[in-house]
Amino acid sequence: MAFKGLTLNTPPEMAAHILAEDDAAIYEALLGDDRVLDIGNKLAATVITNNSVRISDGVAVVGGHVGRIKKGDYQDMTIENGVSGKKRNDLICARFITNGDTDTYNLVVVKGAAGTTATDPSVVKGNLYAGDKQRDFPLWRVCLDGLSITKVQQMFSVSKTNKYFSDQLDQLNRNIQNMAFKDYSAWGNLSPGDLNTTTRRFQNSGVSSVRELVFVLYQGDSGGESVYEYVHISTPYGELADGYYVGNSISGQLKVYYSKSGKIVDIYTLPAVLKQICYR
Repeated sequence: MAFKGLTLNTPPEMAAHILAEDDAAIYEALLGDDRVLDIGNKLAATVITNNSVRISDGVAVVGGHVGRIKKGDYQDMTIENGVSGKKRNDLICARFITNGDTDTYNLVVVKGAAGTTATDPSVVKGNLYAGDKQRDFPLWRVCLDGLSITKVQQMFSVSKTNKYFSDQLDQLNRNIQNMAFKDYSAWGNLSPGDLNTTTRRFQNSGVSSVRELVFVLYQGDSGGESVYEYVHISTPYGELADGYYVGNSISGQLKVYYSKSGKIVDIYTLPAVLKQICYR
């Protein structure tokens, strides 16, 4: 069989044409490697006893194959007794195995060898896409010293979400904007308190001509505030921006409007605290 269409309709009497391996190829291409997704408790580990480690809810992807512990559920992993005077590392892994027709996908404990020093046991890292039959994804290293579990170490990375990358891009754009519009020494300067608290009209402060505005937003507490963003607004067609409105005193939704037409220039939801208004 050559090229295989996936997102298409087939006659009802035909066998299912989309297999787990098809979805796995897509997820592996999108994610790039094995990982835990950023949802729920992200398969967090908690030591219950020296023979039990509890794995909380979350989603793992192994070779593109997705497995999960649903929200509110968990799985207890049994750790064999340690050896007095010896150290040992066990690995809690997500293990995918296929025989070509059916698959198994489970959390397992791979036991290490006890000794004067602890080393990780070997795991199978087969390439499922290339036709290998088994792939282990180590999640947690359980460290034993004698009979006791001394620590549990995370071995996986958590996948970043699209929202995370979108937020990072927004911050980068803000940084670029801030670099371009950071020198306002020659501009007029007002604080939100200088304007009428109801109308926010600039004329109330003796400012009769405003063609450009910069709203300076801050974040952090009083001991460590820093500039978060400069919101730069130019009024088109030479109209004067006569005022602005913020829904909740110094935070909320920012609206800038014209004095001539009464139209809204811009609407902007403030992610930080408005502290300063520059104008010219």
